[in-house]
Amino acid sequence: MMLDKVQLKNRATHFTLIFILTVIYFIAGKLSLSFAFLHQSASPYWIPTGISITSFVILGYRIWPAVFIGAFFVNITTAGTVATSVGIALGNTLEGVTALYLIKRFIGEKNIFEKPLNIFKYAFFVGLSSTIISATVGVTSLYLGGFIEPENFFPILTTWWLGDMGGAIIMAPVFFLWITNHKIDWKSRKIFEATLILFLLIVTSSLIFVDLSFINLKLPLIVERYPYPFTTFPIIILTAFRFSLRETATAIFIFTLIALAGTLNGSDRMADNDPNLSLLNLQIFTGVVFLLIMSVSAAIDKQRKLEESLRIKVKQNSAISGLGLASLSGRPVTEIMQSSIQLLCNILKVDYCKILKLLPDGKELLLIEGFGWKDGLVGKTKVGSDLNSHAGFTLFSKEPVIVTDLNKEKRFNIPHLLSEHGVISGMSCIIYGKDKPFGIIGVHTKTKTDFSRDDIDFLQSVANIIALSVEKTEYEDEIVSSLNEKQILLREIHHRVKNNLQIISSLLSLQSGGLSENNFRDFFIKSQNRVKSIAIVHEMLYKNEDISKINFKNYIDELSGYIADTYNAENIKINIIAENISLDTEVTMNLGLIVNEIISNAVKHAFNGVKEGTITIELTKENDFYFLKVRDNGIGLPDSFDIKKTSTLGMHLISSLVTQIEGNLEIKNNVGTEFIITFEVK
Repeated sequence: MMLDKVQLKNRATHFTLIFILTVIYFIAGKLSLSFAFLHQSASPYWIPTGISITSFVILGYRIWPAVFIGAFFVNITTAGTVATSVGIALGNTLEGVTALYLIKRFIGEKNIFEKPLNIFKYAFFVGLSSTIISATVGVTSLYLGGFIEPENFFPILTTWWLGDMGGAIIMAPVFFLWITNHKIDWKSRKIFEATLILFLLIVTSSLIFVDLSFINLKLPLIVERYPYPFTTFPIIILTAFRFSLRETATAIFIFTLIALAGTLNGSDRMADNDPNLSLLNLQIFTGVVFLLIMSVSAAIDKQRKLEESLRIKVKQNSAISGLGLASLSGRPVTEIMQSSIQLLCNILKVDYCKILKLLPDGKELLLIEGFGWKDGLVGKTKVGSDLNSHAGFTLFSKEPVIVTDLNKEKRFNIPHLLSEHGVISGMSCIIYGKDKPFGIIGVHTKTKTDFSRDDIDFLQSVANIIALSVEKTEYEDEIVSSLNEKQILLREIHHRVKNNLQIISSLLSLQSGGLSENNFRDFFIKSQNRVKSIAIVHEMLYKNEDISKINFKNYIDELSGYIADTYNAENIKINIIAENISLDTEVTMNLGLIVNEIISNAVKHAFNGVKEGTITIELTKENDFYFLKVRDNGIGLPDSFDIKKTSTLGMHLISSLVTQIEGNLEIKNNVGTEFIITFEVK
C-alpha cells in the first residue's frame, strides 16, 4: 500500500527526530561517563536520564528507539560487549517508559510540577522508582558479563541509581519546563532582577563550593571549617517568589553545576579524598534541595495563578457587563460584533477571531466579521457547515469545541482558512438564533494553547450577547416593518430596558466595592437574584396583555420561589397574603428588589439553629396607601441594629428603594423581624 505525501513527511520527521535525539543522548552519555570514578560504566551524574524522561513526556512512547540506540552506542564504545550494551540500553529505555507511565498514572502529563504534592510524587515515582530499573538492569548485565566483581555490585548499583536519580530530578525538570514554555517576555526591570539574582547565586555558590585560591581570596575561618551550602537557599527561594517554576528549576540546576565543578576540582567539603562519594553526597543534597524549594515554588506558583485567575474572571465579567449594556442600549449589531471580536482578542490574547454566519441553505458559513485574517477574506470566505470543519463540527455537537493541537485533530478535517494561517489551537461556540443557530464564533492561536473552562465560558457569554443583539435587532425590524403604531411601544420598551439596565449597573457597582475572594460566590448569587427580580417583571410584561400593570401576588409568588430554590431553603415556608392588586411596573420592580433583599437575608441569617421557619409577605391597601409587610419568626436582629448605621449593601439598598417610591420604612424586632413599608401610588 503506497503512502501519501503527508504520511511520508510525518515518517521523515519522526526519523529525523530519532536521529537528533540519539546524537544528543550519545554526547550527553559520554560527557556523563567522564565523571565515572568507581566504574567506567557507572557515573554518579547521568545527564541522559533527564533527556530521556523529558523526551518521553513530551513526545510519547514512540521516541524509545532514540534512547535505546543512544544508550547502546554510549556503552559499546566505553566497555563491555554487545550483550551487556544491549542490556544496559534496555534498562535505560525501560526507565523512560516506566517514568512516563508513572507520570500518566499518578501525576498527569500537563501539570507535573504545578502542585507541591506533584513535586513529591515526581521525586518518588520518577526520581526514586523508575531510575532503579536502569540501575538494576545495567549493573546486572555487567555482572553477568563478568565486568563487575561481586563485592562491587551494590556500591556500583548505588552509584548508578543515584546518578540516574540526579538526571531525573535536576535535569529533567529544567529541560521540560524550558521546552514547554520557552518564551521570555520580560521587561527591562525583570531582566535586571534576573541578572542580579543570577549574579548573587553564582557568587555565593562559588564561595561555598569552588576553590578560589587562584585569586588569592582568603575565606573566613568559619567558612573554611564548616560547609555552608544552605546560604544559597534564600537566593533560590527569592527566585521562586519573583519568577516561575522554570526559573526556580534553572537556579537549582546552576547551583548544582557550580557544586559539581567544585566537587570535581577537589574543593568539595562533603567528603575527603573520595570523588565518587562526594558526587553521591552532592546528588542526595541537591535532590533534597529540589524537593524542598520546588515544592515551595509550586505552592507560590499555584497561588500566583489563582490570583491571576481571579483577576481575569473579574476582568471578563466586567467586559461581559459592558458588552451586555452596549447590546441592550440599542447599538447596531455590527458594532456589537466588532466590539466582541476586539474584546476577545484583548482578553484571551489570541491571534485570530471570527464570526461565521450560517447561510439560508444551511450548507455553508460566511465569514462576516474577523480579526487577524488576510485582507479580503472577511465578507467573502465561506466554510462548510458539515462535520469536516471545526465550525461545522461545533454546529453538530451543539456545544463548545476546544482544539489544543489542530495537527493532531481526528474529529474533523482542517479547513483551508485555518491551515493557511498556521492555526494550532482554537475554540468555537454556537451563536444561537430564534429558530436555528445564527452562526459560529471562534478564536484561534498560532501557538499551542490550553484553553480553560473559564475561557470557553467567556466565549459562550460573548456569543450569547451577540445572539441577544441579533434577536433584538430582528424583533425591532419586525416591529418597525409591521406596524408604524408600534413605534410608541418600542420606544417605551427601550425606555424601560434603559432604566432597568441602569439599576443593574448601579447594583453591580455598589457590590463591587466589597468584592473579595471569600465572598466572591455570594456576590454573584446576590447579583443574580437582584437581576432575576427584574427579569421576572419583563417576563410578566411579555406574557400579559396589559404591559403597564403587574399582579403583585403572582409576581412575589414566583420571585420568592426562585429565591428559596437558590438557597435550598426547604425548611422555610413562605406565605403570601395579598389582595388582587396590580401595580405599576417600576413600583413592582422596586418592591421586588426590596422583598428579594429581605427574604435573602432572612433565609441566610434568621433561622440559624432552627429546624423550620416561616416568612410571611403581606400587601394591603387602605384608601390611597399601600402597606407591604415582610416578617419572619426567626432569631431577630441584634438589639444594637440601626439601619442608618449599617454597612451592608442590602440594608442600604432597601433604604434607597423605599426612598425611590417615596415610602416610609419601619422595622420591628419582636418575635422575629418585621419590615413595614408604607407608600402611596399616585
